[in-house]
Amino acid sequence: MRVFTVPAFSLFLALFAAVMPLHAGVVWQITGVTFDDGATASGIFAYAAGSNTYSAWDISVTVGPSFPAYHYLPNVDSGMIGIHDATVVDILAFSSTVPSGLRFVRLHFSNALTDAGGTVSLTANPAAYPFTSVERDNGQLRRFVTAGSITSIPESRTPEPSSLTLVGAVLALGLAVVNRRPQGGQSLSPMILPSTLH
Repeated sequence: MRVFTVPAFSLFLALFAAVMPLHAGVVWQITGVTFDDGATASGIFAYAAGSNTYSAWDISVTVGPSFPAYHYLPNVDSGMIGIHDATVVDILAFSSTVPSGLRFVRLHFSNALTDAGGTVSLTANPAAYPFTSVERDNGQLRRFVTAGSITSIPESRTPEPSSLTLVGAVLALGLAVVNRRPQGGQSLSPMILPSTLH
C-alpha cells in the first residue's frame, strides 16, 4: 500500500494550488466605440462582479479637436478607478495632455455587468449626462460616446508554458513522495489516501 507522509502531502497540495490561477473576473473588450468629435476608443478591462472590482484596464482613445490621444493604464499618470459599480466606471489619469491636468473616460453600461459575460451596449445619450458614456477633463472639455459596446473575451483554457513546467515539477514531487520508503528505522506518520483503500 502506498502512503504519503502528512508534511510532504501538505507541501504537494500547496504547490499544486500555487499553479492554479486566481480568477480576476471577466475580461471585456471595447468594440466600435466612437465619440461625437470623430475620435474612437478601443481596449480591454477586467471586472469581477462578486467584489465589484475593475482591474487590468488598457484603453486607448484617439485624437480629437479638443483632446489629444491618450492611453489609459493602471498606475500610469496615477491612473486609477473612480466612481464605479456594475453599471458604470470612471477610469482616471492625472495627465498634462489636458489643461486641467485630469482626464477620465466614463463607460456607462446599458445593463449591469455580470460574471456570465456576453455583449453589453454602452449608453450613448448626451442628453442623459452624467448618466452616459463620455470622456472629459476636470474643466469644461468633454466628448460624448455616440456608439459602441463591450464584449466578454472567452477565458483561455490553454495553460501557459510556465504553468505546465510547474505542474510537471509538482507531479514529479508527488511521485517521489509516493515512492519514498522509511530508512534506518525512522518512523513516518503516514496518511492513507482514500483512493488506495480497497
